[in-house]
Amino acid sequence: MQCIDESTMRTSIRNIYIFPTRAGWLFLLALVVMWLFGVNYDNNLVLLTALFGGSAFISALFITWSNLRGIIIFPEATTREVKAGTGVPVSFTIDTANRKVYGVKIWSSCSEATTPVDLAPGARLSVICQDEGRGIFRFPRFKVYADYPLGLMRASFYVEAKDQAVPLAEFTAYTGLEMTKVMAPLKRCIAEGLLNLEQDTLAITPKGHLFVNAMLEEFL
Repeated sequence: MQCIDESTMRTSIRNIYIFPTRAGWLFLLALVVMWLFGVNYDNNLVLLTALFGGSAFISALFITWSNLRGIIIFPEATTREVKAGTGVPVSFTIDTANRKVYGVKIWSSCSEATTPVDLAPGARLSVICQDEGRGIFRFPRFKVYADYPLGLMRASFYVEAKDQAVPLAEFTAYTGLEMTKVMAPLKRCIAEGLLNLEQDTLAITPKGHLFVNAMLEEFL
């Protein structure tokens, strides 16, 4: 099993999603009940408490969002071969723009959520992805999220590792193979749709991911 390379992402207002957590919905429901109770019985103290709770709820929305705003995340996929069924380590270097980010978790469909971590500038997180298949392991989307400070709102964004394309001019330095020796199998793989050559850049196709063993046999 061989792993693909990485991608980079910067968070902004366009890619951070924020929704109430289960506790947030219950808190909001309690505020509505308190407000109705205060209006019905003309109880100013209950109304004041409901309004104070509502302001805390709205404040949590902005604080939770700003906690993840403006950070840059670099997924660093390993390029070494691992055995099928064993964990594939993925590390994340996070640039927090010289501030601290609180309560960050990372989750994907092939890994369990990490424990909440407070991140300093240049911090690193690691996730172990489990997969039983053979061939090239394609990383799923990773969900990075936090519900700081009150646990009422959850801000999240998604990071997706992308396949790496290798420029032909750098093929020998990247793979250690001479172009003159592998040009024939490369042409056969391109003709069969296993590899794609576009603008002097070589990349594996979705069909190549499915038939990676057949593609490797061309070079043996």
